[in-house]
Amino acid sequence: MPSKGRVRVSHVIVKVKISRADLIMIVEPQVRKFCGPLFFSTSADTPKDNIKGSASFGLVDTGKMKLLVTCWHVVFGDGGFKEICSQNSECRFALGIGGTFPQALSYEHLMEKKVDDEKKCDLVTFNIGDDESLEYVAASNLQFYNLKANRPPQVRVGDVLYLIGFPAKGRSEND
Repeated sequence: MPSKGRVRVSHVIVKVKISRADLIMIVEPQVRKFCGPLFFSTSADTPKDNIKGSASFGLVDTGKMKLLVTCWHVVFGDGGFKEICSQNSECRFALGIGGTFPQALSYEHLMEKKVDDEKKCDLVTFNIGDDESLEYVAASNLQFYNLKANRPPQVRVGDVLYLIGFPAKGRSEND
């Protein structure tokens, strides 16, 4: 009889449930190099109560473009970057790509980089293949996930998907 949480299939044990330890020790190190935190702020110094929202992004190389991908609701949803900027034009979209200060973009500058957005899929993509953005990525430990070299498998009903992000839960701010 297989142990709880495992199924025996042709002498191969297939793990049905992924543990937190599996995520931390196996999955996270493989995907962390392709993603990072982002936040909305009016200051690079981020004094207490200055961060108006936060989320995460992924970096993807399609072969034609170098994309920054995040959720649609982060930019366009209720309480998203667009809404916050409409109340305070000094607000910036700050990317934690590495270095002392985040790379910060105004709403207008961010929209110049927008490739596509889809509310239904909750995705928005930005082309950050310009020299300035690539310098920031190159100076960090981050990389673009190469879709051509690492073709994702076809997702089927019943497949398990994992999303890794940087939730604001537990975040502490400078005083």
